[in-house]
Amino acid sequence: MGIRRPLLIVIAALLFLPAASVALSAEPGCLRCHPAHYEEKGRCSHCHKGNESGRRAAIAHLGLYPARYSYFRMEESTAVRRGGKLPGDFGCRRCHVFGEKGNRLSSDLDTLPFRSSPERIAEAIRVPAYYMPDFRFSEEQIAAVVNAILAASGKKGKPAGETPVRVHFEEDGGEDVFSRRCGPCHKALSARYGGMGKGNIGPNLSALFSAEYPKPDRKGKTWSPERLRAWIANPRKERPAARMPPVPLKEEDFLRAAERLEIPPEWDIGN
Repeated sequence: MGIRRPLLIVIAALLFLPAASVALSAEPGCLRCHPAHYEEKGRCSHCHKGNESGRRAAIAHLGLYPARYSYFRMEESTAVRRGGKLPGDFGCRRCHVFGEKGNRLSSDLDTLPFRSSPERIAEAIRVPAYYMPDFRFSEEQIAAVVNAILAASGKKGKPAGETPVRVHFEEDGGEDVFSRRCGPCHKALSARYGGMGKGNIGPNLSALFSAEYPKPDRKGKTWSPERLRAWIANPRKERPAARMPPVPLKEEDFLRAAERLEIPPEWDIGN
């Protein structure tokens, strides 16, 4: 009998262990160190990720989203609303899909959070890749854009896999018309030829003829070959304050340069 009693106690403890574990996990471990807030939004990990069952900081904070990137669950927040507007204002969709609209010249931002952290996304905006425009966003703007990207990815759901985008970065010798006449001042990323040009003096011309390219004036008209032809011939006639000088081009050279900026219809998802 003396042997059975300890055995029964062990069996009873094992039977009640799952219930005890559930009770233990009912309250996030985060609340042992941090005050509760936005409780109506759900558990801590809903916005901050991390491991809320961890009792040690190093484990609990693994994969944690810092506070500045944790507003993505709140569509009504200023961060998400402002961040959702900036990609349109600055033409991010000329190269990226965001909110299921845009061109696939570079990464799909709707799926990016599933393979990258908020910090890495922020750093990519802060220190852009070679053919990406430097928008010179403030830290507040960067945080807002990251929150908007996280919010958009949550709506789309985790993809089965992203189709890689093939971008050519091989040197072509700079012998084409665009590289010789436009490249010293401009850069552009294209579906057909990859990265072109080396200049940062003028605007980035990636997807110039796309509906996602920032509008050149308040009339809201997109760029067209005809409009580009008139601009190159005499920029100050089109805009008196333009700093760009006229660039005399033969018609055949203009067509070759414009062809290098053309976006194939199947890439123009936003239209």
